[in-house]
Amino acid sequence: MEDSIAKKSKNKKKRILCMVPSLPKDLNTQCVSSILAQTVPIEMLVILPKKAEIGTLPERVSFILNEGLSHIRIEDFDYILRVDGDTVLPADFLEECLKGEPDLYGDWGYAMLIKTQPFLKLMNGKLHPESDDSYIIHKFIAEKQKVFHRQIKLVQTRKRPHNMNDLLACGEIYYKLGYEPFHVLSFFGNRRLKDMLLVVIGYFNALVRRERKFDVASYVWRHQTRKIAFRT
Repeated sequence: MEDSIAKKSKNKKKRILCMVPSLPKDLNTQCVSSILAQTVPIEMLVILPKKAEIGTLPERVSFILNEGLSHIRIEDFDYILRVDGDTVLPADFLEECLKGEPDLYGDWGYAMLIKTQPFLKLMNGKLHPESDDSYIIHKFIAEKQKVFHRQIKLVQTRKRPHNMNDLLACGEIYYKLGYEPFHVLSFFGNRRLKDMLLVVIGYFNALVRRERKFDVASYVWRHQTRKIAFRT
């Protein structure tokens, strides 16, 4: 009997809300087409063509998404799919994401699937005001949720250059998340040297100022230092 109920629950159609924060000039028309062409259909698509004149890029994106979410009964949906306006998804993206019924799927905000129930429970249905993507990943992992954050293949997205303030803010976020210096310095091979120097400067600026860390910081620090100890 229980197996039958579990099977029915697994096969039940998922109600998916899709949010796209994008100004009209930045919206790739193929982005919308790729969302509507998913083999697992979405129930509601919301495009947020707003401009926030506040803070850093992560803060602006969080503000726009949270403003949009505040007008929707997100508890009526099983998942929230957030997609950048310059991202084009393969037709089976959602189908692949939903295999294993994750609580969160995705590395970055350009394409991330979030299960509504833990999102409401752990974050009150709102993204962190200072971090639109990294925080939720670490929060869900720290709270033992099922997170698939492997690299997403076949997703097309334009890599927009970040300005100096956004790169400095990125370093500050790494500090607030609890990253230890070795992990921040290890990113040098993944970015342009100039960009990475700004990230490192932002990190150590936050360290010197003793900025208040996020609530996941102690978990992230312990996890990373254990990995270093294991390697050595």
